[in-house]
Amino acid sequence: MKQVLTLFSIVCLLAVSGCKDTPQATFEQRQRYTVGCHLQQTPAASTDHSPPAPPLLEDFEGAPKMSLFPRIGSFRPESGDQGLPFWRTYIDHLRRTSGPVRLPHGNSQVCWSLRAVRGSASVGFFSPLAVKPGATYRVSMQIKTDLADGAKAGAGILEFDKFLWIGEQYPESVYRQHFQQAAPGGSVEGSHDWQPLDFSFTVGPNTRMVHLVLFREGPYDRQPVYFDDIRIQPAPSGGQ
Repeated sequence: MKQVLTLFSIVCLLAVSGCKDTPQATFEQRQRYTVGCHLQQTPAASTDHSPPAPPLLEDFEGAPKMSLFPRIGSFRPESGDQGLPFWRTYIDHLRRTSGPVRLPHGNSQVCWSLRAVRGSASVGFFSPLAVKPGATYRVSMQIKTDLADGAKAGAGILEFDKFLWIGEQYPESVYRQHFQQAAPGGSVEGSHDWQPLDFSFTVGPNTRMVHLVLFREGPYDRQPVYFDDIRIQPAPSGGQ
């Protein structure tokens, strides 16, 4: 398997879509990951709940451990923008057609499916996680691909200065206010059965939240990318 560590390039056109080639979970099951799992759909100042934070393992079996939200473009259109209704319609469609699918492999029965969308250079989901400034974390997962020439899939990190209780993509005003940097991630190319994808990252001194983004970039094709056993944990002290 070709594994490429790059500066994460998903701050471009992102979208999401599900898989029609394997049995899908119900809409209600998919919603568990995208609505009300850990985050609210609107900003909140509540401190009644702790934000999701490492160590976490998401195997898509049973109750969700991570929230996963669809992302289209670099930002959500601002309130009042004429593009906002189109964005919401597309997001609703993506939320309904994306998510966990039944695909037995090893000891697993369910995984996360991500497909290309015609006309979009990149598709993805993001999961907000609270982190400690300056800390190093290790990310590992299983990935299965059948990618077109020139396409790649994997995961990357976007860093922010505070944890935002916002359960959808940020408008540009919020993004610009809180974004810190993109951390290196990992990607694969070509066709592979289930293979590990692993990388480490160290957050900046002012970073308190990251978005772990699962993505697929490049030429359109109909083959889904599958993710499973997504683990993020603090790296051992003194090394990565």
